[in-house]
Amino acid sequence: ADWWKRRDGAEVALLVFEPPGKVTPDSPGHWIAVRKSSKPDGEEVSAEDPGSFVRLDPVRGAFKLTGKEMRQLLDRYRVWRVTITREGQRADADTDFV
Repeated sequence: ADWWKRRDGAEVALLVFEPPGKVTPDSPGHWIAVRKSSKPDGEEVSAEDPGSFVRLDPVRGAFKLTGKEMRQLLDRYRVWRVTITREGQRADADTDFV
């Protein structure tokens, strides 16, 4: 199943903790967020398109990921899915989606 899709239209993003020293020996441990990209007109981008995901990273900056890079990220780290529902603006997190 596609982690970024919800039948109720809720917004979905991922939270990932990148442990210290994973990128460079002196890199700090930090949280990153990943979300699905969309086109300026709001149309959905295919998961196979280059730049189909956006990684928001306070250490390395924001950058786009391909579907293949996204899969590598999901395979490498424990990931939490966060959803924001339209009604009531409630946020939920879970880990059983990958």
